[in-house]
Amino acid sequence: MTTAAPSTGDRVRRGRRSAEDIECFDVVDTPHDGADATAGGGPAREAWIQMREITHPPRMLHEGAELARELGVTHGAIRALRLLAGAGTTTMSGLATQLRCDGSYVTGLIDVLEEAGLAERRSDPHDRRVKVVGLTDKGREAARRACALIFTPPASFSVLSGAELDQLVRLLDKIRSAAPDD
Repeated sequence: MTTAAPSTGDRVRRGRRSAEDIECFDVVDTPHDGADATAGGGPAREAWIQMREITHPPRMLHEGAELARELGVTHGAIRALRLLAGAGTTTMSGLATQLRCDGSYVTGLIDVLEEAGLAERRSDPHDRRVKVVGLTDKGREAARRACALIFTPPASFSVLSGAELDQLVRLLDKIRSAAPDD
C-alpha cells in the first residue's frame, strides 16, 4: 500500500512538528467545500513553517514563560518591557501604538508591571494630562534578560558559514522590505 507524502514534505515523518501543529495542519490541509486550503502554499508555506520552528523553539517559549512566571507578569508584559527598554520612557499612547493594541490593554499591562516593581507611570512634565511610563532598575534588568533570551540565536545557526549567514540576512531583508507595515 502506497501513501502520499504530506504536502509540506517528510518533516512530519521525522517528528519535527509538535502535536498541536500536526493537528492544525490536519485541519488546514483538508479541503473544505471543494476549495484547496493549501493553494498557493508550496515552498513559501514550507519556508514559513520552518522559520516559525526556528524563531519559536520550545526551549525559548518555555524559558520565556518561566521568566514571566518568575516576574509575576504575562507574556504581553514581557513584550512591553522589551519595548520600554529601547524607548527609555514613552507615553502610554505611544506604547499602545508600538504594541499595536488598545490603550486600555496598555493600562492593564502597566498596572501589572508597576505591581511587580518593573515600571513606573507618571505625568508628563510638559503636559500633565499625558502619562509617561518608564522602567525601574528592576525592570531594566528584567528587560535585559528578556532581550537576551529572545535575541540570542539558537545553537543550530552554527551549522551556517559566515557567507551563508550573510546570504540569509540578505534574503530576510528582501522579505521584510516587501512586507507591508501591519
